[in-house]
Amino acid sequence: MKRTFRLKKAAFRFLCPLCRVDRALEYPSSLKARHFAHIALSALVLAVTFWPLMGAKALYLGLLVWAFYEWALRLLYRKGLPCPHCGFDIAWYKRDVKTAKKIVEHFWKNKTQASSSS
Repeated sequence: MKRTFRLKKAAFRFLCPLCRVDRALEYPSSLKARHFAHIALSALVLAVTFWPLMGAKALYLGLLVWAFYEWALRLLYRKGLPCPHCGFDIAWYKRDVKTAKKIVEHFWKNKTQASSSS
């Protein structure tokens, strides 16, 4: 099945294993060179800003910025994984097949209830 809406700069393209819809993820699963450049620039700005208060310890703020970027990128990547058409989530499938099956069944139950109440 072809998608009517396509992402121009998708980080990853694939077919949903359950419903065979062409899918695309907007965010990559790991940090790229441009992310590290942004982290370095943000860390530099924070270090210069907090240098009068913290001294050389302000350089450690770069580690906090890096951790925050890593956390935020993984969160955005994980949010984009479930299929909006069938509810299949590959991350849950890799962890526990029974839970993934329950999630898909719950998705379809909610979808049919929403369409029948309309």
